[in-house]
Amino acid sequence: MIELYVALPSALALALGSVLTYRAATTSSRHSRMAKLEARQDVLEYRNRRLWIYCRQLIDHIYRRQGPPPPAWPDDLDDVDDGKA
Repeated sequence: MIELYVALPSALALALGSVLTYRAATTSSRHSRMAKLEARQDVLEYRNRRLWIYCRQLIDHIYRRQGPPPPAWPDDLDDVDDGKA
């Protein structure tokens, strides 16, 4: 009977430890993935704002009936596909 008093709390502690370890591991990987996605979103939002600014400059250039050349392409957007693929 005394063995049961020792074995039962030990088994419960082992099960609880396993659950907490699993939960900590999945939470850590979830936070890591979330951080990567937020970093990617920041890059995409920055690029979107830069493209919007360039398009706005291009529209203003056209409406003011300014001749060639159009506004210069932003140097930080060189990785954007220009459709020449």
